[in-house]
Amino acid sequence: PEPYVYQQRVRQHRDTAVMLLADLSTSIMAPAASGEGRVVDRLRSGMLLFGEALDTLGDEFALAGFASKYRDHVSYYPIKAFGDPLDAQVRATLAGLSGRLATRMGAAVRHATSHFRGVAAERRLLLILSDGRPADYDDGGDTGYLHEDTRMAVKEAEDRGIHPFCLTLDPAGSEYLPALFGPGRYLVLDDVNDLPRRLPEIYLRLRSA
Repeated sequence: PEPYVYQQRVRQHRDTAVMLLADLSTSIMAPAASGEGRVVDRLRSGMLLFGEALDTLGDEFALAGFASKYRDHVSYYPIKAFGDPLDAQVRATLAGLSGRLATRMGAAVRHATSHFRGVAAERRLLLILSDGRPADYDDGGDTGYLHEDTRMAVKEAEDRGIHPFCLTLDPAGSEYLPALFGPGRYLVLDDVNDLPRRLPEIYLRLRSA
């Protein structure tokens, strides 16, 4: 008689946790460079595919967004917390994402960093998705403060054992991101249409680094 062969799909434990933090400022409502759809459409697709990839891998992950208007009004939008399932509610929230207000990145990075408390993974990654430099309504035209605040927030995250990495859609990103995140800790994406495919690829590269 032929032997019985049993197959079982087992999710392997991986000691990595990642948060994907998306810039949800007004500029994501702009048309995509290809002329088809808007930047926000690619962002929604990218975050969903990222979540599905991480869900299949079994790595702990969280999804969130941010926008701002002045230093006292930084909105942080939790989409999926660590340990929560990638369920219909999360998918519906992603499908309804839209852009508003500005990009005070330093405050958002600090808030995201606080959500790693209690996450025991050996490697903790903060993947920030943006389409422009840190900015807000009350910077008086001087972006120096907001850049320095972001740089300090990144350093504070690193001091806590969290590794920030920025993926930007801003063609000028290479002019200021090295000072904010450090060499090799950012990537300028040339084509927004590549975002859904590249997000999981970038994560896998960072996880194995």
